[in-house]
Amino acid sequence: MALYWCSLVLLAWIGARDWRQRRITNTSLLLLSIPGLVYAGFFGGPAWQQVGLNLLIGLALTLPGYIRGVVGGGDVKLMVAVAPLWPPLTLLVIFAAGTIAVALMLQFCRYMQQHPGSVIEGNAPRLGAPCSHNPACLEAPGGASGKDTFGLPLGSAIALGALLMHVGTTVYSTFFGLT
Repeated sequence: MALYWCSLVLLAWIGARDWRQRRITNTSLLLLSIPGLVYAGFFGGPAWQQVGLNLLIGLALTLPGYIRGVVGGGDVKLMVAVAPLWPPLTLLVIFAAGTIAVALMLQFCRYMQQHPGSVIEGNAPRLGAPCSHNPACLEAPGGASGKDTFGLPLGSAIALGALLMHVGTTVYSTFFGLT
């Protein structure tokens, strides 16, 4: 269980860094994959058939975006690194929930940039734009600058989806006595 928690902490760190810098380093992915593989192999993680299915799912979700230039190579490698952590259905729920949550957060940040001084701004903590210090984040995936596109940080989405999944299952089991 400690390996699983270690993986979640590493995933949270990768997600935070991806949100700020839009970069996922190979070293952090290697550090994430080692406890995940040990967890799957020796401590009751998903079966190897499920890990293989997760690899196919992860590549099917990210490779088309990588080919089109919408997602980066680090996002593809992250999906490979998280394959041993969850069963396939859980991985899909984490991916979907995190992607929706991060897309909503990005829309909120864009709204706050376009409407400074709004009623929401006075009542909400300052989130700022992700990666606003890096001009490359404001460029379109093809490299055309000047567009207001941030892209979707899948590392942040997967980390947030994992957090939502963990909190959701904990709350559900607590309220419905499934502990």
